[in-house]
Amino acid sequence: MPLIPLSGFARVDEKTHSAIFSEQQDFEHEDVGESEMSVEEAAIPIDQLIPFPHEHHMTLGQELIHIFSPDIIFVFDVGAGELMKAALSQRVLAVGVVRNSAHKMMVMGILKDYVKGLNLVNFGEGAPAKPSALVSFEQDWATSSTAGWSADTAETTPQKRKADNNLI
Repeated sequence: MPLIPLSGFARVDEKTHSAIFSEQQDFEHEDVGESEMSVEEAAIPIDQLIPFPHEHHMTLGQELIHIFSPDIIFVFDVGAGELMKAALSQRVLAVGVVRNSAHKMMVMGILKDYVKGLNLVNFGEGAPAKPSALVSFEQDWATSSTAGWSADTAETTPQKRKADNNLI
């Protein structure tokens, strides 16, 4: 299983790190002792922190998904979203539990960048515009749904239904 290089971990500023772990008590890991700083650690800017340094690489998640073939995954320790990225890459539904809104914003940003990097979704200005027929349908639907819809108004002629089906 490949290790995540230190440069590959998600990094946040101190304010975001404090917001994510605001409700958690400070504690020291007994298995992590004091050691010299590595060259990789020295390359990280002083104002950047790695909030989840013990997270596994997404390939472990991909292997587990491949072996067990789940329909849905519940992730109770989302971390920086490596298992969520594995679920996206394997086209499996996943539900993740985050610590708070700051953690959610961080994970959603990472997942958005991951999806954008794979060119699965176009978030840029070059995204195709909605067809005008779809926009008018949505506007008509929004106004008709708030204008007291009844079963009498739902009845339409076959010609009207055919015309409506051509819009979609």
